[in-house]
Amino acid sequence: VVLACKRCLCLCSDFFFFKQKTAYEIYQCDWSSDVCSSDLADALARALRARSKEVFFNTGTDEHGQKILKAAQNAKQEVQEYVDYYAGEFGKLKGALNLSYDNFIRTTDAHHIKAAQELWKRCEKSGDIYKKSYKGLYCINDEMFLRSEEHTSELQSH
Repeated sequence: VVLACKRCLCLCSDFFFFKQKTAYEIYQCDWSSDVCSSDLADALARALRARSKEVFFNTGTDEHGQKILKAAQNAKQEVQEYVDYYAGEFGKLKGALNLSYDNFIRTTDAHHIKAAQELWKRCEKSGDIYKKSYKGLYCINDEMFLRSEEHTSELQSH
């Protein structure tokens, strides 16, 4: 959560507010946590709008990664067919919960892919992305590499 001034990024009365709502996780469809996080983000957006704050409420689905591939394979479906179905189901939450989000984005949307590619190019050009060799275990559930001292305790929690 970020509260910062639109002009100078200091904390003051003319602030913008950024609240990151986790994208819907298509691979697990944990409706209870998705509904809860959507309701909380919506309540915050409505409260800020009621105070005449500028709000752009963005949500959507993360449709990439090994978890998605595995879930689609377990469902005996092609990945795009699988994510299309669940993105549609999550999209229905707007009406069912009377959510006030302004945009529903899917990571497979053409404009999202183009924007992600542009961001990658800019980060690579500035030296923020570079090739390096890593050793360790990759945790698919957390989508992160674990150092050798982490893997025992981390893997036991799954």
